[in-house]
Amino acid sequence: MGKPLKKRLKNNFIFGFVFYLILFIRLIRRETAFWIFEKLGRISYYLIPDVRRKMVRHLTIAFGEEKSSEEIGAMVKESLVNLGRNAVDAIRLPVYSLEDVEKFLTAEGLEILDRILANGKSVVLITGHIGSWEMMAAYLAMKGYPLYVVGARLYDPRLDHLLLKMRKSGGYINISREGSTKELLRILKKPNLLGMLIDQDTRVAGTFVRFFGKQAYTPVGPVILAAKTGAALVPLYIHLNENYRHHVKIFPEYTLTETGSKQNNVVQNTQGLTTILENFIREVPTQWVWMHERWKTRPEEIDTYK
Repeated sequence: MGKPLKKRLKNNFIFGFVFYLILFIRLIRRETAFWIFEKLGRISYYLIPDVRRKMVRHLTIAFGEEKSSEEIGAMVKESLVNLGRNAVDAIRLPVYSLEDVEKFLTAEGLEILDRILANGKSVVLITGHIGSWEMMAAYLAMKGYPLYVVGARLYDPRLDHLLLKMRKSGGYINISREGSTKELLRILKKPNLLGMLIDQDTRVAGTFVRFFGKQAYTPVGPVILAAKTGAALVPLYIHLNENYRHHVKIFPEYTLTETGSKQNNVVQNTQGLTTILENFIREVPTQWVWMHERWKTRPEEIDTYK
């Protein structure tokens, strides 16, 4: 069997599994869905050894000086379980109303967004792949905030279509990461919210800043957009509590540092935002995506922002 055929069969299996699992999860009770996804998370620890080893390596980079190998292993298990837990409500978005969501989600800091938007300014929301970030976006959109989110296309167009349908059901608008910067500038000319995640090593304009003590290639788009448009930079994150309730925390506007050099401004402010994001992750370390190759790109491999 040729490699392309194997890949197609694998992708078809993954899509079929995801498609029918989504349908099933939307039909059953929320509590049952959590139980199922917790079990899947625990099983995955044993079924995906490559991912498990990758997570151990990354958690060791971040916490190796303060955690034992046994503690790191426990964090990997809990992280996989939490990935399942945090997927539940995102998958179930089409069956939720705002009234439903507010039974299991609380938020603090909405007045920060209200005040900025009332002054006619746009907002670039800064977050990462922490907790149920899709649920956080849907909640803001359901509350009536004009929200756009920047996201990458998935490798399988069918899975990408499912993701876009889910986001549409949540009431927020997806902007392709591969799209035009002009579109983002147009959005920020009006008092809109633009959500951007800056915790991934991706092939976009970026620079190297410290993330858990190690240089990591980080997108500079939010800082550049804020400098060009005057948009406010507002950090926020969501996490899941032990009682299966989400909590969104919105922080005060980040003040851009001015160094007198455009390039230094970008680097220093990207570092400032990354440090804030790192602190979020430290608050709930097992609710971040530790399988991601955050430190994959090295400085000698790529030209950074000039």
